[in-house]
Amino acid sequence: NGSSNWNDYTRKQLNYYQTKPDGVFWISLKDFHKNYSDLVVCKCHPQYKYSYIKLKQKVQFPNNISMVKLSVKQKTNAYISVIQKEKRHFNKVSQTVNYKYSLVRAWLGDYNTKKPCGTEFKYDPNTGVIDFETILDKGDYLLFIETLWNQSYANELVVSAYSAENIDIREISDLKGSWRNIMDQFIYAYTEKQLNAKGRPDFEFKSYVYTSVGAPDIVKYTQLAGVTFFYYRNYSTDAYLKETISMSCSVPQGMLLCGPDMDDGKGNLTVMVPPQSERIVIYKQMSKESMQWKWSTSFTARRGRPF
Repeated sequence: NGSSNWNDYTRKQLNYYQTKPDGVFWISLKDFHKNYSDLVVCKCHPQYKYSYIKLKQKVQFPNNISMVKLSVKQKTNAYISVIQKEKRHFNKVSQTVNYKYSLVRAWLGDYNTKKPCGTEFKYDPNTGVIDFETILDKGDYLLFIETLWNQSYANELVVSAYSAENIDIREISDLKGSWRNIMDQFIYAYTEKQLNAKGRPDFEFKSYVYTSVGAPDIVKYTQLAGVTFFYYRNYSTDAYLKETISMSCSVPQGMLLCGPDMDDGKGNLTVMVPPQSERIVIYKQMSKESMQWKWSTSFTARRGRPF
C-alpha cells in the first residue's frame, strides 16, 4: 500500500484509499494469467462445522474404490468434497515432478441407495476436486468414490463435510466388494430422480421407448458422463427384447464393460430382457486421454415366446 506506483488517479480508479498493510494487492490481468492457473472462491459460513477423513487407495481395482458413510442427525445444508493432493505439494520434489490429478467418479445418495432423494453423480477428470452442494435430511448417506490414479504414489483423498449441522464421516471398507450391486442401486435411484424431477432432467439423461418394434411397454434409459449405462425396464407381461450394444473407442480399453457382462471381444454385447424384468449394463470411462467413443444398438422384440 506504500508503493510509489500509487497516485491519486489509480486510487480513484480503484476506489481504494487504504495506506496501511491489509493483505489486499492489485495485479495486472497479464501478470495474473502468467502467474496463476486457478481461481477458487471459498464459501465461508461462520457458524458451519467442518469434518473430514483421509482415505488411502491403491492403483489396482478394486482397491481404488472407497465407500464412505455420512451420518446426519439434523437436516442441513452441506458441501461434501472429495479432494486430491494439490500439484503444488510436489513442485520441488524431483521424483514426483510429474504428479497429475487423477480421474475421479463419485456417487452420493441415501445409504439405502434405492431411494432417489439426494442421489447425485459427479465426474472430474483434471481439477483434483469434486464438490456436492446439497441439502441432506436426517439419516445416513453413502459416498461411492472410484479413482483412476495416474501414479503409484500419493494415492490419498480427503473427504470433507462443511455444513450447518454436524456430519459424521466414516469409511465402510466391507462394502467395497459389493461395488457392482451398489452401482446398480445408484443407477436405479438416479433414474428415479431424473424421471420425477421438476422441470427437465439432466442434459445427458436420455430415454427410449421400443414402440417401433411393437413394444411400447419396454423402456431404456441412458446416461453419458464418465459412466455410460443402459437401464432396461420391461413392464410387459409377454414381450421379449433382444438388443445388441456395439461400443467403440479411439483409445484401447478406454471404455470398460463392467462385469459380470462380457462382450464378444469385438465390442458387441447382446442383452436379453424378458417380461417383468429389469437389466442394467454399465460402461466406465477408463482413460483421461483425449478420446472419442460411440455406441450403436440393433434390436428386435416379440411377444409370447423368448428368443
